[in-house]
Amino acid sequence: MFVRHPFERLASAYRGKKKKKWFRLIYPENEELWEKIKFSASIRRELLTRNKTTLQTNQHWRSYEQICPCEVKFDFIGHFKNLFEEAGRLLNIIGVDDYVKFPEYRPSKTQPYMPEYYSGHTTSEISQLYEIFELDFKLFGYDRLPGPLEKLIKSTTVSEKSNQENRKDK
Repeated sequence: MFVRHPFERLASAYRGKKKKKWFRLIYPENEELWEKIKFSASIRRELLTRNKTTLQTNQHWRSYEQICPCEVKFDFIGHFKNLFEEAGRLLNIIGVDDYVKFPEYRPSKTQPYMPEYYSGHTTSEISQLYEIFELDFKLFGYDRLPGPLEKLIKSTTVSEKSNQENRKDK
């Protein structure tokens, strides 16, 4: 099984839906509407209003505990960010690395979009997202905030405090 940082998974799912041809073909009348829907609005509508993921939540936005059956005893869990290296190790572990090669791999292009996508959220909303996916973070050893988001949160926290102080002054 291969897993991905929850915040990156959410951003990737959003990016994927926005650019998929199937979406434009199936819902041509909604293309303009979809382009106007921002990541933050999607997250609020799909996750934050319910404060959890359910089996009815889009599979790309569900927590891993609802995606994978717990009855399966995985003996290998890889991380998407290390996919090429870990896939090679998996092929070696199962003894097929002399016969099977992992296909050419293009790294994710989502990371650069993360600050842009998450900048529309307050720090409390990002904390709420963490709580929704807390088990994923703990099970798979992910940092609470990937690098680009950590910088964003620090700067956002400062600006939120400044905004709060300005409101008190008025």
